[in-house]
Amino acid sequence: MRRALLRPAVIAALALAVAAGCRRATPPGPPPDGVYRIPINGNPIHLDPARFTDVDSEGVARRIFNTLVTLDETLQPAPDLAARWELSEDARGLRYIFHLRPDVRFHNGREMTSDDVRYSFERLLRRETLSHSAWVLLPIAGAAEFRDRKAPAVSGIETPDARTVILRLREPFGPFLSHLAMGNAAIVPREEVERTGAPPFSRRPVGTGPFRFVRWRDNDAVELARNDDYYAGPAALRGLRFRVIKEPLVALQEYVAGGLDHCAVPEGYLGRLRGAFWDGQCRSVPTLSTFFIGITMTRPPAGGNVHLRRAMNYAVNRDFLCNRVLGGTYEPARGLLPPGLPGADPDGGYTYDPARAREELRRAGYGPEAPPPTMTLFFTVGASGNLIAQAVQSDLRKVGIPVRLQPLDRGALLKATHDGEPDLFRLSWIADFPDADNFLGIFHSARHGSAGNRVRYSNPRVDDLILRSRRSLGPERLALIRQAEKIIVEDAPWIFLMHGRTNLLVKPYVRNFQIGPMDVGTSVNRVDFHAVSFAPPDGGAPP
Repeated sequence: MRRALLRPAVIAALALAVAAGCRRATPPGPPPDGVYRIPINGNPIHLDPARFTDVDSEGVARRIFNTLVTLDETLQPAPDLAARWELSEDARGLRYIFHLRPDVRFHNGREMTSDDVRYSFERLLRRETLSHSAWVLLPIAGAAEFRDRKAPAVSGIETPDARTVILRLREPFGPFLSHLAMGNAAIVPREEVERTGAPPFSRRPVGTGPFRFVRWRDNDAVELARNDDYYAGPAALRGLRFRVIKEPLVALQEYVAGGLDHCAVPEGYLGRLRGAFWDGQCRSVPTLSTFFIGITMTRPPAGGNVHLRRAMNYAVNRDFLCNRVLGGTYEPARGLLPPGLPGADPDGGYTYDPARAREELRRAGYGPEAPPPTMTLFFTVGASGNLIAQAVQSDLRKVGIPVRLQPLDRGALLKATHDGEPDLFRLSWIADFPDADNFLGIFHSARHGSAGNRVRYSNPRVDDLILRSRRSLGPERLALIRQAEKIIVEDAPWIFLMHGRTNLLVKPYVRNFQIGPMDVGTSVNRVDFHAVSFAPPDGGAPP
């Protein structure tokens, strides 16, 4: 997420304003118009579900559109546009039969049918759509052939009647329902997508969701109104207003002043916002994300030396980094998978152990008299980026591993990793869907480079375990996931740093606001705003 840089004097002034707000006795009440105010970090890029890739665009679009299935509070697939589904017992997990709700209408008033599902899925797959998310549907039989223009339709999509959709897979795929719950798989109306004239569908979206699009003022706000014809009934809120506020301290000041109903806790401020006034407003949950320093496996000295890579992992003091340097806004990572994700090993992985780091360094062929060559760490500029890079550099230097720092903007960093240029680079991986495959899959050798495997890791055993786990639908899948993660962690293609947390302030009058592990950023993509409400002001009627 991009951030505007503020001058130190401005930051100091904002800090004083926030401190003054902390001393207020009573926070302001709910907005009289019943519209919930949400800060987002940047202007949305696309509100077309087939094309969005950033969290701010998705945060807005998710409230306009629905998918066949959604995720419940435990991140398990749950009904959405499909009231129910079954997996054909005689097809080895290859045939899913979805029964659509009969009471769903698009915001233009037209009833949604199975033809809309077929159209939406084939549109996502078409190369002309320019989607980066076609991979979501590639497990469907015939999807790859359709995408490569070798077939006029996707053979694995059947629509025997207006209320039934049958999806046939080319092979069993464990995370398939989680794929269908992703926002990119939302159902759209053909006539709105293909209408002629301006504005295009991405600027005037029409969906089936609990809120309908009203207006979009670039770099200011996107406004949505309640959909009174929503299949689950009208929302309690009258609307949503997504306000573009790029600087977290500015958003915090606006929250204190009563202009927002929630906001992010800026990095380094979590400890400052403790106390009687704030305690009831702070919400914090771990997210399905891993922040890491990648080690390019095709570059010496670390790429071909597993003991040097392990030495770097034992050398980093993650607890100090997360709790002291970054103010408690992250959780230390010992391995690849975030805690709470099925398959994650709570006991394995790396701890801070300088003595063991020096032993691994000795086994790597280095020591006090013969240190390894200086490596360069590429990272994105910014306050936290600088702090993390400097802390890692210091920890590695203490055990005899010299590192030079190279700050870049994000675009330049991604290009460098695409080209395999850095010795070391700092990035993060945030889950697209809540399954271990989303993390393990980026280590498959078929995904070298910008497809995810930026470190260019290759291990035939891991490739095999990943593919077998995808094809498994039973309890053995968890064992395959654990084996794959164990090997990856032992091979140490990353320095595993930390797992993210979402830290928010939420006004006391907000009800039923439930954040979970998939809610990254202030757009809180998985919060069910259909269920959110405001407490009545002064005991009166709801706004």
